[in-house]
Amino acid sequence: MNIIAKLLLFAAVFPSFLAGSALAAPSAPRCSTPELSATINKPVPDAVFAPGDRILFDGRIWLPGSVVSSGKCASISFFVAPDSDIAQFDCLGQPAASCDIKPAVCPVPSDCGSVPPAEAFGIIEYPARNVIKLGELKIGDSIGSLNSGDYSVEFSQTFVLPKNLALAGPVRFYIRYGGNVAEASGISRFRWLIAYQKGKIGISDEPSRDIPEVLATNAVQSDYCSSSGAAAILYWKWLDPAGRNQSAYQVQISNRSYFSSLVHDSGKIDSSSLNYATPGGKLSWGKRYYWRVKAWNEAGLSSEWSEGIPFDTPLHPYPKVGFIWTPKNPIVGDPVEFIDESEVYGSSTKVRWLWSLEDGNPAISYDQGIRAYFKEVGIKNITLSVTDSDGYTCSASRLLQTEPNR
Repeated sequence: MNIIAKLLLFAAVFPSFLAGSALAAPSAPRCSTPELSATINKPVPDAVFAPGDRILFDGRIWLPGSVVSSGKCASISFFVAPDSDIAQFDCLGQPAASCDIKPAVCPVPSDCGSVPPAEAFGIIEYPARNVIKLGELKIGDSIGSLNSGDYSVEFSQTFVLPKNLALAGPVRFYIRYGGNVAEASGISRFRWLIAYQKGKIGISDEPSRDIPEVLATNAVQSDYCSSSGAAAILYWKWLDPAGRNQSAYQVQISNRSYFSSLVHDSGKIDSSSLNYATPGGKLSWGKRYYWRVKAWNEAGLSSEWSEGIPFDTPLHPYPKVGFIWTPKNPIVGDPVEFIDESEVYGSSTKVRWLWSLEDGNPAISYDQGIRAYFKEVGIKNITLSVTDSDGYTCSASRLLQTEPNR
């Protein structure tokens, strides 16, 4: 199918579990409330995969507007299983019937190592029944907007179906969300949801060997002694099994690891370039940024998203180094006063200086201001380096002309 289908499934707080049909119909499923829901964009309904193929899970988990934090123990797990009802388990890993998850059985844990363990509720890996876990996404403690009504956690994860997968024909691709979420009232609750999209295991219409790949590598930040704002150049590698060239790319930057909100989206750019310079004014000082890239080949096939190494921008601008001297045109052998006029930013202060004076006496000094003289007539190179209390260092150089002693 060439349309993007969104599967909206609802789950509940403690006593709820989604079991049974795919529930594409608008009626509410059995044993559920509208407090949690999931939108699955990919895989699309009835997508066909073969063992060894890559499969992209892309979608969003919606939480109630009262939720302000997803909880540091929250996670999303991804499974493939036969297209039939499968065994369910309570938060202690014991078999449970539909709707048989009791609040008393699922205490709120004090840390990630306490019950309810993320691996033991709803669906667990069960190879004997061909319930195969493909991977897991640790969400971490992520803060949402209070009472916004639109708090959500996005996911976009690619996994490889096992080559020895003993499944064929209709299957279900499951997502399972679970975690202790904090509410505006100050109460923490264990919330969970299970949703799935139907698909097939067979011979893929678009073999994975034809799909290009990008490998996001690193971000190189600007020379902050010569730039006025936070910026970076993002790099990636291009891999195409068919030998085609990259024809376009798209870069997204977020301050959240799961890209639920974007600081910048380049949109699709027609270019074979393997790097991207962030536009001015898009990044802020003192922030951590996550980024990802996808690219297209000459046949119009796109890669999946590839996430690069996160980077942290400096706390504030680097020192702006400046200095003057007097007299303006000193005479050889006469004293010259050098005065630091550098500026530092944020709450930092100037803590170190390094003067370098060509033909000067002294030639090197670590004082903020110095008095020196020169031995020969000519043009002299004067350099000052300044370091602030946050460890940021910049330098500046100027030329000085000494005059003969008449």
